[in-house]
Amino acid sequence: MLVQTLVNGISLGSTYALTALGFALIYRTLGIFHFAHGSVYALSAHIAYSLITRWQLPLILSLIFTIMAGALVGILINFVIYEPMKKQNSSRQVFMIASIGTSIVIQNLIASIWGAITKVLVVPDSETYLYKIYAVGPAFVTAAQLLVILVTVIALIAIAVFSRSSVGLSIIALGNDAAVAENLGMNVKKIRYITLAVGSALAALSALLVSLDLRAVDSAMGVPILLMTIITVIVGGAGSFSAVIAGGYLVGLIKNFGIWAITAEWDNTLLFIVLVLVIMYKPQGLFGRRISKLGR
Repeated sequence: MLVQTLVNGISLGSTYALTALGFALIYRTLGIFHFAHGSVYALSAHIAYSLITRWQLPLILSLIFTIMAGALVGILINFVIYEPMKKQNSSRQVFMIASIGTSIVIQNLIASIWGAITKVLVVPDSETYLYKIYAVGPAFVTAAQLLVILVTVIALIAIAVFSRSSVGLSIIALGNDAAVAENLGMNVKKIRYITLAVGSALAALSALLVSLDLRAVDSAMGVPILLMTIITVIVGGAGSFSAVIAGGYLVGLIKNFGIWAITAEWDNTLLFIVLVLVIMYKPQGLFGRRISKLGR
């Protein structure tokens, strides 16, 4: 049973790591507490639902189009909301309020187009390959869970490579000190657009993987994932992206350990106990480093 808990925790932690990495990327680079991240996640899941269930596109094409849609939503949010506010030199508090408002608008958009009820995600012929169950020692794992873990690993490797590119290094430089980055001649505005696109694309990828695993999408699914994302960033540590990824897997393991060792009702309670202890005794996060500034 312990091995099964570890397998489930790694699968769940993979999705937390992806979503939290996108959130941390936006927060650290732009200095925006991006509340709309959860709504982008939910919107992407519903787009994936339409691509797979209604239009019956192949899974690989649905994956690509969902990621592209998530990136496009991030770009639109930056174009319509954040960039005009940036020109007005708005405070962080104003950005936060605007992000909450954006989240509400997206939630209403989802309800208007897809409705507020939970929808079953039907992948054609999925029982023969996507939900086939495999025995891994004493544990059982579905092909969907293996897909979640595999795609997450590939995505994290791609992000690691991207972070070493000129654009990736520019994003990191902007997060460390926006004034210095601008003085060095970097196109700060372009970097902000890329950051929102990449961060939102990661949320979209996570949303699709979770929807495939659970076989369902829900209009309110952005709220709990946003909460788990914030907890992940705090527990792991916002000072580095590797800390956020480690935090994602740790949070996934803690939730599943709570279900295994106590009851399903106590998984979040155990997680919040860990969160409080981290805030009290290691506010920079379990895997993070102490920093003086966080984004711009």
